[in-house]
Amino acid sequence: MAAFRSGTLTESQAEAFLDRDPLELKFLLLQLSAAVAVIAMSAGPHTPSSAWPPGSKPSPKARPKKPGAKPGHEGHCRPKPERIDRVVVHPLPPCPCCHGKLADGKAPRKRVIEDIPANLKVEAVEHVIPRGY
Repeated sequence: MAAFRSGTLTESQAEAFLDRDPLELKFLLLQLSAAVAVIAMSAGPHTPSSAWPPGSKPSPKARPKKPGAKPGHEGHCRPKPERIDRVVVHPLPPCPCCHGKLADGKAPRKRVIEDIPANLKVEAVEHVIPRGY
C-alpha cells in the first residue's frame, strides 16, 4: 500500500497484488482510479473540459466589476429613431383556463426594431405588447 502513496510501483510489487483476494483487488483498483481522477483534475487550465470528471468543474469566476455606468453618470444607448414607419400591436390571447378576456394590466411594453431590408432603406417598426391578467 505504501507504493501507492509514494507514486511508484515496481514489477514485483505489481505481481504481489495478483495473489490477493478479488475483493481487495477491486478496492485497490477503485482507489487507484480515484487518484488518477484527482491528478487529471489538477492537470491545469489547458486540460479540455471533456477530460474532467463529471461534476468536478470549477465554478465560474465572478465578474470583477458591476456593468454599466457609475451611479450619477449618464447612460449610453442607441438613440431612438426620429420616425416610426409602422406600429404592430400584438393582441393578448384569451385566458388559457376559462378562455375569457383578460383584464388590463400594467402599461404595455414597447420595442422599436430597426430593419435594413433588401432595398437598403431603414425601416423602424414599433412593437406594442400589452399586458394583462
